[in-house]
Amino acid sequence: MVIIEQIDIVKFRGLEKVSIKFNRPVNAIIGKNGTMKTTLLGMLAHPFTLKTGAMSSEQPLIGGKEFNSPMSDKFKFSDKYDIPGEHKWSLQVNKKIYSKKIYTCISERRSDNGKLRFWSTEGREKNMNYIQCPVIYLSMKRLLPIGEEARLQINPSELTKEEKEFYINAHNKILISTEVIQNVQDILSSNGNSKHTLGPETASTDAWTISAGQDNIGRIILAVLSMIRLKEKYPKEYIGGIICIDELESTLYPAAQEKLVEFMYDSAQNYNLQYFFTTHSMSVINFLKTGKYNNRNSITYLQKTNGKIKITENPSLRDIENNLNVVAGRRELSSKIKVYCEDKIGTIFSKAFLTKEIKDVIEFVTKMDLPWTVYKTMYKHKVPEFLNNIVVLDGDVKDSKKGWNNYPQNENFVFLPTMSAPEKMIYDLLFEMDEEDKFWDNSMSGYSKDVCFRDYPNQLFDVDDIKKWFDGQKDNAGRSYSKFINEWKKRNPHEVKKFVDEFVKAYNYVAHKTGFATLKNYNG
Repeated sequence: MVIIEQIDIVKFRGLEKVSIKFNRPVNAIIGKNGTMKTTLLGMLAHPFTLKTGAMSSEQPLIGGKEFNSPMSDKFKFSDKYDIPGEHKWSLQVNKKIYSKKIYTCISERRSDNGKLRFWSTEGREKNMNYIQCPVIYLSMKRLLPIGEEARLQINPSELTKEEKEFYINAHNKILISTEVIQNVQDILSSNGNSKHTLGPETASTDAWTISAGQDNIGRIILAVLSMIRLKEKYPKEYIGGIICIDELESTLYPAAQEKLVEFMYDSAQNYNLQYFFTTHSMSVINFLKTGKYNNRNSITYLQKTNGKIKITENPSLRDIENNLNVVAGRRELSSKIKVYCEDKIGTIFSKAFLTKEIKDVIEFVTKMDLPWTVYKTMYKHKVPEFLNNIVVLDGDVKDSKKGWNNYPQNENFVFLPTMSAPEKMIYDLLFEMDEEDKFWDNSMSGYSKDVCFRDYPNQLFDVDDIKKWFDGQKDNAGRSYSKFINEWKKRNPHEVKKFVDEFVKAYNYVAHKTGFATLKNYNG
């Protein structure tokens, strides 16, 4: 669900006169350290709470007394630089949530202690300062130093049977765990904050030994369960909820980060949620830009220049990577899309079939022979390097009996012509060629058909034998087997054109995802 549709910032520190659209259920805020990611997240969360109505008596399962976002969780103020009156922003909110549509917030000084606070421009009457909608704000620093927290309580969970099952399924799916969870335990800190998370109990472990990743996942699942309770208990009053997560990737390994994003998409759809989160994890960013949800999210990139924050909405993957890599001291990414082949022969054939125009915008990766089964595994596990560049495999990989069933189509995978290995393409051409064909030099010392097949007079069918034959012909095949390949191209123009067309299609597929210019109006 889309609850916040847009934020319009007049001024808030380095943010001045900027507007950002948030038109998706899942919204990422990305940037280097110090670019006001957390501040922007706080500005989005701050105006929402439950102060009136039937749901106002409910408490979130993660701890705390209200569905709100306390200022202390989000903002740290400077007495010198944060001046009352110099903070102003507006939210455009779904009318189903807020009938007035536009909510504007300004800063002012409290009369009792002189500290800064934010207030709605609607007025000062009771409950006018908030939009009535449940919000949960999570900072993904570890909730509790397990084993060191003196006032830590661990008890059997009071969740319902259905809620426990929800937690167990989500926990194991996100953390990619097959461990059997026998029970769910509540972990409660009574050290002044009453924060709450969950821990799994197995045959050999309990909540006292949970990892920081399990700790944080427990909090996120509890946040969702809090919204589910509202939805089920108040079906008429509950329209939707907002969950904000600061540093989404904290304590999670890359594959779990991706699974967490999947969980967010599923729960957003099922329970009318809108997520906002900050991150600078390339695993998360790659998944957002190139995974199955790449057109179903909003990405806002923040950059600081001369103290001002520049906003870029939905930048390309390449621009994000390059900008983040600069601060990490790494060189910028290549300005060309990379091409991976199974081996040197695959690279030679691919280069021979492609035009100069295409070869000028790609970069073949050499000295890294990988069998097609490895590329299949990389594709299955969604390894970004092999999703965001082009992979050219031999034609025989498409053989359903020996190769890859259900190989990718209309994506970044391309196959060399025919259903044969490239060496067999040449072998079949020459073996079936008449010995008086103009291709042969039948002079006394020439390269005749007899010379070509003198060590293999009988027809070969085993690919390994054909590759040995092919390797033995290199002295007569021209540089990089050009004599052989050019003859094959001349006799198979339609197959060549088909390969080039498929390659261009794959190039444009990758270019569209990663921010490169596409090959337009290409005539082959």
